[in-house]
Amino acid sequence: MSDSKSGSATPPPSTPPAAPPATPPTTPSTPAQISIDQALTELETKKRELKVAQDTIIDLTTQLKAANDVLEAQEKAKLIGEILPRTDYTIEDLTKMSIDQLKEINGTLNRAKTGIFKNIRLGPMGTNEAQAPNLTVGSKFAFDKKGKRD
Repeated sequence: MSDSKSGSATPPPSTPPAAPPATPPTTPSTPAQISIDQALTELETKKRELKVAQDTIIDLTTQLKAANDVLEAQEKAKLIGEILPRTDYTIEDLTKMSIDQLKEINGTLNRAKTGIFKNIRLGPMGTNEAQAPNLTVGSKFAFDKKGKRD
């Protein structure tokens, strides 16, 4: 005898149990098979990571080359600016040279002695000495007040 308020002794009908899958899941049955599958999965992951790293390296190498080109151009311009006023080189000649060649030329110019001018004549240059009498230093000739040579 069952009381409707207290519940029944037999459980209510439930849904039938799910049928087992037709094909079993692809779980490897041996430990060697498990490690091969894991290794292949890791290999694919590492290949993707390597590809990303290689792309990053290529991008950084390109940026580094661009930065080096700018620095090299600045150094070359500085050397050309130092060499041009001190030599007869043209800009075209100097721009064709490498930085090492420009450094060598600049170093040679820095070590070169400048000439010492001992025989400097003050006054106008030329053969007409009567033009400016008594202005040249070390003149061989004496001039009178009218500018005529004695």
